[in-house]
Amino acid sequence: MLPATAVPPCTPQSRSSGTLFSVTNPTSSSYPSYTCYAYTWVATGSSATLSFFFRHDPGGWLLDDVKAYHGLTQIITNGGFETGSLTGWVYSGSCYFSTGMTYSG
Repeated sequence: MLPATAVPPCTPQSRSSGTLFSVTNPTSSSYPSYTCYAYTWVATGSSATLSFFFRHDPGGWLLDDVKAYHGLTQIITNGGFETGSLTGWVYSGSCYFSTGMTYSG
């Protein structure tokens, strides 16, 4: 019997290692519309680190609803940034977050 897994919000792309997603100079013409990105990835050891690196490109983007599952268990704290803070995240450099923008879908 296969272990139960969570259902992703959009069709996942399979990745075996390395970078899951990369974008350079995003366009901001559709801001603040959202695009769903989902990936299937399996850690090769007993632990793994999910990292996000951002540059100061001229385009704009938003990050929200970050989810990672072990089976059916959500293992990301504050992935929707609903606490009004960056609680649960480790960050460096200058970071800006805002609250109050909502979306559905």
